Amino acid sequence: MKKTILIIDNDISSIHTLINILRDDYIMRVAKTGIEGLDIAMCYPFPDIIILDIILSDIDGFIILNKLKNNPETQHIPIVIISSVRENLILNIPYNEFIQKPIKNKRLVKMRIKNVENRYTVKKIYDFSLYHNKSIYILNIYDQIKIFKNSGIETSIILVKSDTDIKEQIILDLKNLLFRDFDSVFEISKNSFGILLLKTDITGANIVKNRIFNGIKDLQNFKSIVLEINDTNLENFVNQALKKLD
Repeated sequence: MKKTILIIDNDISSIHTLINILRDDYIMRVAKTGIEGLDIAMCYPFPDIIILDIILSDIDGFIILNKLKNNPETQHIPIVIISSVRENLILNIPYNEFIQKPIKNKRLVKMRIKNVENRYTVKKIYDFSLYHNKSIYILNIYDQIKIFKNSGIETSIILVKSDTDIKEQIILDLKNLLFRDFDSVFEISKNSFGILLLKTDITGANIVKNRIFNGIKDLQNFKSIVLEINDTNLENFVNQALKKLD
C-alpha cells in the first residue's frame, strides 16, 4: 500500500517538480497555504510524510512545525523541510530530512524521501519494542545504517557500555537530549546501547557525546567510544568496538 505525502508549499514550480518525482511511489496531497496544510495534516487519515516549506505566504513554517510536533496525533509524522534557506542556518528544530531549493538532483530527492519512509518504519518498531523485542530493532537498525552509508550520508555512532543493566529512564533522557529528530538511540544489549548520528562526522559526534555525558549524571561512570561508520560488516564492527570497552 502506497504511503501518503503531504506537500505544504506555495511555490508552484517546486510542487510540480516534487509531484513528478514522487507520484509513481506515493499518494500525493498538496496544500498551497499553511492554513490549508494544517487542516489536512490534522485530519484523519493523516499523511505518512509531510514536506514543508518554512517560508510561506500566510503562516511561518516554523509555527506549523511547532503545531504539528505539539499535537499528539501528528507529532510522530516525519517532516521533510524544503527551503531556499541553507540547511546550516536552520538550527534546533525537529525535522527529519532537508531538500534544498531549487531542486536540481531529482534522484537525491527520491532517495531522501525513501530513507525517511524506511527510517520511520524502524522508529515505529523501536517505540513498540523498547526493552521487549530487541532483535527486531537491532536487525533493522543495522540495515538502515547501511542504507544511509550507501546513500552518501555521513554517519557516526556513539557506543556506551555499563557494568550494570541500563535503566530505561536513561534511554528516555538521551532521546530528549538529541536535538534532531533524525538522531536516535538503539539498544544493543541490557548493558550497552548506541546513539546514531546522521550527517555528523567524528568531530561532531564527540561534541554530542560530551554534551550528553555532561547532561545526564547517571552516564558519568559509563564507558564510551565514538565511531565513524566504514564499509566493513557493521554488526561485527560494533561488536569489536564494544569489546574495547571491556
